[in-house]
Amino acid sequence: MKVVSVLGSARMAGNTATVLGWVEERLRGSGHQVERINVIDYEMSGCTNCNTCKLEPSEPGCILEDDVDMLLKKFMAADLVLFATPLYCWGFSSQLKILIDRCYSLKKPGPDGGISLVKGKHIALLVTCAGPYEGNAELIDLPFQRIAWFMQAQIAGTLYVTNCSRPEELSAAQHQQAEDFARQLSASTPGG
Repeated sequence: MKVVSVLGSARMAGNTATVLGWVEERLRGSGHQVERINVIDYEMSGCTNCNTCKLEPSEPGCILEDDVDMLLKKFMAADLVLFATPLYCWGFSSQLKILIDRCYSLKKPGPDGGISLVKGKHIALLVTCAGPYEGNAELIDLPFQRIAWFMQAQIAGTLYVTNCSRPEELSAAQHQQAEDFARQLSASTPGG
């Protein structure tokens, strides 16, 4: 299985990066190919909603000249895209949100609401946060479900690692959550 993981954190050695590393390690150990995208390493501009991308039926086709088209082509080639984000104000990090917004260019006009260039692909979400799930991290569920619906993708799984403070204080139980999540992704994705 070809996995593209997307680290949506500005902290390259923070909680999200640490937990994502555990998931990636387990996936690689199971024989999967994993490529990580660190969003802060790429030039990305916000979507301007010009709809120029809708004119190109088989490519992202965004008019903005940055790295996003290249990243979206990686999504198109993957079996699974794993988004990883720290919880920012009950949602995605601002760094990751830019890339998610630009996924708009993957949906093309057509019958029955259009066709997605990633139709049927699997996506997953990993969230770390300082607080609990209830009344906090749970609020990112609905936007992620809607993103999957819009992109005509299938949700392979979600992992919420709560009550994180610092990476060195992540527990053995949280590490086990990451291992179990990687196993779930392997089992729920074709080629896994």
